[in-house]
Amino acid sequence: MPTAQSLLLFGLERSVYTRIARLALEEKGVPYSLREVEIFGPGGVPQEHLRRHPFGRIPVLQHGNFSLYETGAITRYVDERISRPRLQPLSPPAARTHEPGRRAAGRIRLSAMVWGVFVQRCARALEWRCIE
Repeated sequence: MPTAQSLLLFGLERSVYTRIARLALEEKGVPYSLREVEIFGPGGVPQEHLRRHPFGRIPVLQHGNFSLYETGAITRYVDERISRPRLQPLSPPAARTHEPGRRAAGRIRLSAMVWGVFVQRCARALEWRCIE
């Protein structure tokens, strides 16, 4: 099993995408370290993070010398690398029952949902706190 020093997750604690990757790691019981990377700051994406992810997005998982980005790829890697408990079914019939959900999720523009719904609601909630 990987050690906390060998698994590094780069992202933002407040990011939905980082939270998804963290949930997979937590469900698997995998020790990891989260390194906050502020990609929305005034200076933009830090140069060292652009070396990890060509588009400057989060999260990025680093496991020793191996690096992986995009939430779906990270969660599949964690599920396949750490055997128990399984987060996805292995048998073809069970996997097929999950396939319609995967296809539907692929059709939904997740970034539009995140930016159009989640971020707007959080921004509004923060504005309300500032007013009170």
